[in-house]
Amino acid sequence: MDKKINAGMEILNISSLRSHIFKTSTVLKITKYFYPKYGGIETRNFEVSRYLAKNGFEIYVSTSKHEKNLNDFEIYEGINIRRHKILFKAFNDVFYPGIIKDIFRLDYDLVHVDLPDPVNSIFAFLASVIKNKPLIITYHADIEKEELEKFPASLILKFYNIIFKFILQRAKKIFVTSRDYAKSGRNLKILCPNYVRIKVKTENYQVCLP
Repeated sequence: MDKKINAGMEILNISSLRSHIFKTSTVLKITKYFYPKYGGIETRNFEVSRYLAKNGFEIYVSTSKHEKNLNDFEIYEGINIRRHKILFKAFNDVFYPGIIKDIFRLDYDLVHVDLPDPVNSIFAFLASVIKNKPLIITYHADIEKEELEKFPASLILKFYNIIFKFILQRAKKIFVTSRDYAKSGRNLKILCPNYVRIKVKTENYQVCLP
């Protein structure tokens, strides 16, 4: 399979970034939580989004409204944040149907999603297919199967694993946090890694670029 998994550290300037990865200007990032919620993935997403927004990219983030007092839409640090009401939570994931409107209404050149995130990875896959746009994945870890061993979670996981193969195959590029994990990750073993080391330096620290 002709697939590139990118890992490691290399600083690229913004001009080479455009030509080497995106060749685009508008990015739709689909993530279950975003600013002002902070965590490992959330902080990384915010730093990368802010960096790209400051360097000429238009960034749309479609995410959940995890607190009732948050605005449905706001522009913060140049990032267009669109928050949607959570319909339900299950198995450490959230479902917010408002994301469907963003997929159809927004004009974007590229779709990005962080994994593991079963629900949003499916939406990102659909956004990529429906609009015929490239899909970029940042792969943080495999799904912890121990948490999903009991029925009905085990049945849902089996169904998702079938879809998951198509999601990985759809991705134009997959970014991982380290070369070792790219080799050892259970789900990444179905791909043929061709390592290109890419990272972008933000104001505070280095983060993997989607």
